Amino acid sequence: STSRASQSRQSSDAERGASLLDDVDDAAATIIIRRGQGRLRLGSRLLPAQLDKDLRLQGHVGGRPYNRPLRITGRLVPGTTIMAETTADNKKEAVDAPHSGKDEDFFDRLAALPMRSVLAIFVAIFAVVFQVTYKVSNAISGGRIGGILDAPTHDHLPDAAEELEFHPFAKPKLEVGEVEKLRWEEDGAIVQDYAARVGLPPKLVPTLKLYAMEMGIWDVMTTKLYDDPIVDHEGIEFYKFQSPYHKASEPEQMRNLTWNVERPGEKWVNIDMHWFNTADEAAHEDVLRALARGGFDEVIKGIANEFGLDSVIVDSFGFLAMTHCDNGYLHADLENVDGRAFAVQLGLHRPEGAGPELIIQTDDEMYKGEIYYGGQHGFVFGDGTRHGTRECDHRSSGETRISVTIWLVDYNEANFDKLAADVTAVFPPNGGKSEGKGWIRAQRGRHWWRDDPTVSLVNDEGRASLEFSDSKENCGEADCTDYEERDKCLRTCKIFIDDAEYKPGYLRREVLGY
Repeated sequence: STSRASQSRQSSDAERGASLLDDVDDAAATIIIRRGQGRLRLGSRLLPAQLDKDLRLQGHVGGRPYNRPLRITGRLVPGTTIMAETTADNKKEAVDAPHSGKDEDFFDRLAALPMRSVLAIFVAIFAVVFQVTYKVSNAISGGRIGGILDAPTHDHLPDAAEELEFHPFAKPKLEVGEVEKLRWEEDGAIVQDYAARVGLPPKLVPTLKLYAMEMGIWDVMTTKLYDDPIVDHEGIEFYKFQSPYHKASEPEQMRNLTWNVERPGEKWVNIDMHWFNTADEAAHEDVLRALARGGFDEVIKGIANEFGLDSVIVDSFGFLAMTHCDNGYLHADLENVDGRAFAVQLGLHRPEGAGPELIIQTDDEMYKGEIYYGGQHGFVFGDGTRHGTRECDHRSSGETRISVTIWLVDYNEANFDKLAADVTAVFPPNGGKSEGKGWIRAQRGRHWWRDDPTVSLVNDEGRASLEFSDSKENCGEADCTDYEERDKCLRTCKIFIDDAEYKPGYLRREVLGY
């Protein structure tokens, strides 16, 4: 129930917010400050407070004067201890709230609280007693009393995050390729350094949706989660498709594209999310042509310029399908990569009447907001951006929510080993494997280059030359659908395309014919 005030707050607002601490004796107050800024909630009033190092919060707590240059997080109640952070040395310290001068027992303190606070305390005590009684009763009746403390836990939305109010994000109108960091609507403050919106070319979403439909993967995404879902977390299946762009006189001349579908790990236990990703180089190259047709170059250029990148490659591409989510998993995909890797997320299909799709939370976990896919904008998540799926349920309509994630990476020697070791996608072979690293090095600077404006998806000349081979004997067709074995059979399974067919250095539209 708090928000941030912008740097441009007038000093009169600051003084007004601070002076209200004079009333703390008679009403519980909550102050949550982030980087010296915040708002003061006093009773039912929410007032701005610009709290910088030159402003001393003045007032009375518990009958004694309060005058210190502190950032405060806590409930200012007489006789309690609050946590404060000095603005001078940025060190946290515990500060005893000033006392009224006499030794108060529990009932004295209780009597000093507002009636609604007393009621809230008794309701909370009753709720805790009820929950404990209920769980113990169930455990005893089920013969598993020892299992209560040993039950597995999962990193879903923490209670603190669930209790926070959702704050609206600003929704600026963006030109194609224009990028603006995600901001709070209330005051324009930046949400996170590597979270942004980007204006989309009008034809991008329709192009990708049509591509998925004509290839046939759309039908799989809209039916599989109802008819034949993957039950095991981290379970993987493989599919073969053919490009809707490739034209050949004979069926056997058509290029086969391998895609995989997988269920993410147990951290996504309360969601039926399925990931559909390119699983070989032929599929990867084909989807790059769809991005080129959709005008994705404008998106790449906007992101690269906004975040000061040196070069960019489209590292991976995947669809995401789901029908319901009971509790999203808040996480950051990448951390400590110097802002050199970004996921671009676009909505392709929202069931009618669907609510917001995503939650974004600040680094300090004090504020969160909701995101709706759709419209002429996409979302960019980078280094340390905490996000999670918003709770939803589309099963009554029989529909599936579908979105796209496109990973953009600016590889350099400082971040190469860390980024190349990512194991989220099946392709390229990664996790530090030499073949995957070789493929990544062959891509560098392929789709955008700061010093050469002609480098793009439209003018894509492909990767550099790549050598690869099977690392085990007697590879067979069965190995190609075995997650553990297929990376040992790179040539047999055609994970990569041989240079003789790939033709490095030639325009992809000439080599592929589209």
